[in-house]
Amino acid sequence: QRRTVWGRTNKQELIKSLIEGIAANPIHLLDREKSLEYAKQCADQESVEYYNQDSHEWWNLDGQQRSNAIVEFVESKFKLTGKYTDCRQKVYDFGKTGKKFKELTESEQDNFLELSVSLNVMKNLTKGKCHDVFLRLNMGMNLNEMEKLNALDTPTAHQIRNLAKTHEPVMKAVCPNNWARLEDHQWLSRLTVVMEKNGAADNGVNNLKKLYESRI
Repeated sequence: QRRTVWGRTNKQELIKSLIEGIAANPIHLLDREKSLEYAKQCADQESVEYYNQDSHEWWNLDGQQRSNAIVEFVESKFKLTGKYTDCRQKVYDFGKTGKKFKELTESEQDNFLELSVSLNVMKNLTKGKCHDVFLRLNMGMNLNEMEKLNALDTPTAHQIRNLAKTHEPVMKAVCPNNWARLEDHQWLSRLTVVMEKNGAADNGVNNLKKLYESRI
């Protein structure tokens, strides 16, 4: 998944929609354990290794921005203003100046936590199918080339992710404008291509794709 790119307004609108029962696209989750069992049954060792690299029960294939927004709201990281009524006629009064989740009454908090979120759980996916499903679910999301390459499970992809995470403060300083859209990954990838070609290389999309798809 890409990094969090939603601004506060998008997050606030989602919470309002949840309260008022306005349908939002479902969050698509992968049951990692079921898919791991399926891979073992199929003797698909590549998929077994892929699913064994992570211990989380669920993988978020589509809906990261929405799920992050819900978590951040419950953690009181942003306010909402106004007064809203859910489909059960439960009222949430955030006032004119706004309130965070922790500032709501106990009953309002309980009512919000009882709201339903549409989920679609997938299982029995091989590694290749998992990647294919991710790309198809995000066809309308305007993923940039680096966000697509970041979804790959290759040694190079892992290396770039680890470098970006290890040096995150530096990367944010180097790529302040589009860090959320993985500009730092692109910077590191292009640097890698230049180093491999002894300082002379075409840093176009095709070369970056070759780099990411490399199994060396």
